[in-house]
This record gives sequence, structure tokens and C-alpha cells, in this order.
Amino acid sequence: MTYSYEQIIGFKEERDLTVEKLKTLRNARVIEPAAAVQFQLDQQIRQTETHIADLDQKIAAGYDLGTDSGKERLRRVVANLKISEDMGPEHLVNCNRDEVREIFELGFEERKHRGDKNHYYFLSACPRQLPQALGERMIYELLGDLMDKHPNAVYFRTNKAQYDRVKLEKLPFRSSLEISQGLFKSFCAELFNWDESMTFRQALDDNLLPNNKCQYAVLPFLLEKKDWRPFFPAFFRWINQEFSNRNGGPVLLFFFVFYHENLHLAQDEKSGEIIKTVNDLCTEYYTPLNPDSEYKGHFYPLLPVQKSDLVSWFYGLGENNHARIDPVIKTLNESLPPDEAVLYTDETKYNMNRIEIVQEITFEHYNR
Repeated sequence: MTYSYEQIIGFKEERDLTVEKLKTLRNARVIEPAAAVQFQLDQQIRQTETHIADLDQKIAAGYDLGTDSGKERLRRVVANLKISEDMGPEHLVNCNRDEVREIFELGFEERKHRGDKNHYYFLSACPRQLPQALGERMIYELLGDLMDKHPNAVYFRTNKAQYDRVKLEKLPFRSSLEISQGLFKSFCAELFNWDESMTFRQALDDNLLPNNKCQYAVLPFLLEKKDWRPFFPAFFRWINQEFSNRNGGPVLLFFFVFYHENLHLAQDEKSGEIIKTVNDLCTEYYTPLNPDSEYKGHFYPLLPVQKSDLVSWFYGLGENNHARIDPVIKTLNESLPPDEAVLYTDETKYNMNRIEIVQEITFEHYNR
């Protein structure tokens, strides 16, 4: 259930009063000699404890950043920040992952200098670590200058409900390789607005990607571990072969994001099988061109993020006063569910999906 900010404050005040009442009842129970009165006090104590537990649940629900009241609490402290640097869409995704980002960038530059027509990147991680945001960051940071100078130089679909960020597509597939290939062809025709009478091969031969008006086209796809099919390696090889067999046109950046629940905690047999297969595919793609390349294009697993990285993110926005940053951190910590609260207590780390909410609310406030 969703509660307003004012209701949550009321629940907290009521809880404080109820805790004092419970202390009084327990003290009275200790010194009360009459059995009948002791029985009544025991009943009142149980009822009061139940009421406190109920209030705790309501407060926890109201603090959660997935609720309106939780976000409102965060907005109130974010509003005190002094942001002096411009905030663009890259600030929704550019917290941490610096080592992975560097490897990503080096691999991108290697492929760029080699003249690759297509780039293939695989990201495997728990959805709580937002692997798609890493791919999005690479697009903004590697191609941002190009997009600033030539707005149509990079093509990708956007998600209007997510600040016009890069839209993550569901990979089209069904029960067999042949059917999946047909669905993928139909998807590309719709994505690139090809004439219905034009065949997939003809469109590729004519370099209509999309309509040959851009330098880069981004195709980001989402898959879950449960989606994996035995024919997927052949499916990915087919995609690679089809799009490699063309002359000119924009460079295509394929991102395949695989969701593996809790991959940052443990790798089960199914995940291990998928990751090995993807690693082998990346070796097929890149090793024949450069046997010594370290940048095979598969990034996994993404790990929780240090508190210090979030603080550094604020520094990058020009806010370095901890008297204003600390209340944001405190509010974030109060919103954490039990397992994530333990992660913070033990390692001072957050899952990336929590940090992104802080980034989003800061972005909203700055651009309001």
C-alpha cells in the first residue's frame, strides 16, 4: 500500500508514543502482584507489540524508494543539493563501473580502428545491477560528442517514460532457429522502416540502416536466463554473418543484455553454461581478426557499487559539501530492505538499481 509523506511522519510519531506505552506496560507487569491484573497487562503488551510491528511495516513501505512517499522523502533532501555542473542523460548511468567502462572503451576503439562494420557486446548480470545502463553509458560517453555536433549521427529508439533514454528491445525469437530468423527480419524491417516489398537481404545490400542517414545505429536487446534456447549460438552467428555481409552504411552496435538473477552472488549451472557459450561466441567474433585482443566483448558479472562511488558522483556535479550529501545517503540507507541493509552494513555497498533512483531524482530536480 502507498502512503503519503505526511502519513509516514504520523506513523513514526505514533510508533514513538506506542513504544513508550509498551515500556510503561512492561514496568507495570514486573511490579504487579495480582494474577488477574497480570493477565490483563500481558494481553495489552501483546496488542501493543502487534501494533508496533504493524507500524514498522507501514513505515518500511513508506521509506521504500519504490513508493511515492519514499521518493518524496528523497526529493526533499535532494532539493538541498547545490548542483553547479550541467546534467545530461549520461548522468543517469555514469556512476561507477569505471574499470569495466575503460575495457569497454578500449575494445570499442580497437574495433573502430580496425574498421569493423558491426560491434557485438554482451552484458550478463543480475537485473539489480542494471547491465543495460552500462551499455547506455558507453553510447553516451563514446558517441556523445558526435551526437552533440550531429544529432542524427547516432540512431536508436528511445523510451519516453524513461527520460528518452535508449530503449531496450526484447530479442525476437520463438521455438526454432528458422522461426526466430523470420521474426528478427520482421523486427529489423519495422525498426528501420523498410518498404514491405523489400527483402531482408535487399535492404542490407542497399545499406538502408536506417536509410543510410547516420554513422552509428544502436540495437540493444534484452534476454532473461529462462529465454535461453539450444539454437541461440547458431542464431547469434546468423545475425553476425547477415550483417557482416554488406558494404558501407552505418556501423551497427549490437548490445545483448542477459539478465541472470543474483549472478553477482553465485553462478549456477545454467548461468555457467550460457556464459561459457557467450564467451566462445565472442572468441569466434574477435580472435580471427586480432588473436591478442583482450577485449572480447562479454562483460560479467556487474557487482554492487561502493558508497564512495555515489559520493564521487555528487562531486562530479559540483556538490562536495557533506552537510548536504550525507542526508541523501542517510535517506537512501533508511529505504533499504533487510538484505540490502546487511550489504551496506558489511561492505558499504548498494545495488545499482538503488543508486539509479538517486540519480533519477537528482536529474528530475535539476531539470524541473
